[in-house]
Amino acid sequence: MRKVVTLSLITVIGLNSYGQSWMDIGIKGGWGLNFLYNKNMLDNDYTAKFSNGFTVGGKLGWNFNESHEMTLDVMYYQFNQTFKYNRTDSSGTASPEYTRNISFSGMQLFLLYRNNKDGHYVEVGPSLTTVGNAKVTDDLGVTPAQDNYAGFMQSHVGFTFGFGGYFIGTENFGITMGFRANYAITDAVKDDGVTNFPAFEKFDSYTATHPLTLMLVMEANLDFAFMAKAKCSNKRKLILF
Repeated sequence: MRKVVTLSLITVIGLNSYGQSWMDIGIKGGWGLNFLYNKNMLDNDYTAKFSNGFTVGGKLGWNFNESHEMTLDVMYYQFNQTFKYNRTDSSGTASPEYTRNISFSGMQLFLLYRNNKDGHYVEVGPSLTTVGNAKVTDDLGVTPAQDNYAGFMQSHVGFTFGFGGYFIGTENFGITMGFRANYAITDAVKDDGVTNFPAFEKFDSYTATHPLTLMLVMEANLDFAFMAKAKCSNKRKLILF
């Protein structure tokens, strides 16, 4: 994560060496699909059902010119995942299909490079996700319903990719709609957490758990300040629109 932030800062310095720059702020929200990926579970008769979640928050952007921008998004999110699975008794008789629901929420920080061109954008960069208010329910009774479930890490690091377009606005205000994918590259489950979570059964080897979100995102942006050089010196100053 430290290397990614350092590279981002180098990019900021390089892009800021030319062209007029300005800042924008925005509010945004998204809705889409969630997947809690664990290879052991998917290889052992757990079926991940289509589950949805949402996100809402704000954005601060620094535009180095009309094409290049760095953004910081601060978002609240809700993640949900439902698994269906079967069990067999000692005689080999299959059980009914059971349901396990796993949900958690928290805050997400995104530090993204955004390339703007011809009314469209592409964004990429790292994310940091905090996990709180985790809850697990299971109608088989493997685990009782619990709030603030202890099996998750308090945070995990992810990689984000998105794209979209501007479809309405004025000179200093615009609304965009796009797609954003975020994948946790670090394990979301504690090594010393609840035994064998999230499957609650022991497999031959351990595999990490990676949350994945695929979101439709809408964003409203307002340009509110720009950098300009003073006439009597080479110093730059921030000027509000």
